[in-house]
Amino acid sequence: MATRRAFLGMLGSAGLAGVGLTAGAKLLSANGGDGDRYPEIRYGSEACARCWMVIDDVRFAAAWIGSSGEEVHFDDIGCAALEAAERALEGGARIFVHDFTRQDWLDAHTAGYVLAPASIRTPMAYGLAATEDRAAAEALARRSEGRVLGWDELPGLLATDTAPAHRHGA
Repeated sequence: MATRRAFLGMLGSAGLAGVGLTAGAKLLSANGGDGDRYPEIRYGSEACARCWMVIDDVRFAAAWIGSSGEEVHFDDIGCAALEAAERALEGGARIFVHDFTRQDWLDAHTAGYVLAPASIRTPMAYGLAATEDRAAAEALARRSEGRVLGWDELPGLLATDTAPAHRHGA
């Protein structure tokens, strides 16, 4: 039979283990167990996965994180949209774009987009800027004389011959 001192010692050890597990779980989620983390791009030294240009303008950078945790980075939202459509990403992949003004990471599927090649100069000349939602996109579109789009519209528009964008491999 355990003495009172031994019992309290075991109780204290169990408490410390519980605190350690809780802290570890919080640390993992803060650094992103894969479900919570954002892409990590090395701006100025890393190349776009589609066009191989150096990624150096945060406002237009995009990325995805696959279900196994691998990251793919892009210098332009147009590069990411076309590549995602061509690769038919697996269901667990998450796609991110930067907010044009705040430069925060956004979920690509819920962001609003403005297509304004004449006034929004992007690395590969797609002329696409992302905003936190459709209302912000409409405000930016008025200022830039652009057109508001959703993520699902981008690949079809950018792949046309009339799209005002850089043609890779052309």
